[in-house]
Amino acid sequence: MEQVSRLIGRNSCFSRDMLKIYYFGNDMEDTPITERQHREFYEDDRVTGAFARYYCDSISLVMLFLPAFMIVDLMLRDKRRKMQSV
Repeated sequence: MEQVSRLIGRNSCFSRDMLKIYYFGNDMEDTPITERQHREFYEDDRVTGAFARYYCDSISLVMLFLPAFMIVDLMLRDKRRKMQSV
């Protein structure tokens, strides 16, 4: 792979460093700081809480536009049935 990396040029995806990042063990095995941060995220923040916040943000955007679609639908039905004069 080093030959391929030299043929392609500098900073290719086939360099030893990039292959090490993608295909070797993760960095949590060696660094206790990352392991501590990982543990804090799962125990203190509660992943379900983070997911719930993301879900609420996403669903609020949908709920924001829902009334507009309903009003436009009612207006189009009224126009189709010629209810402007009523």
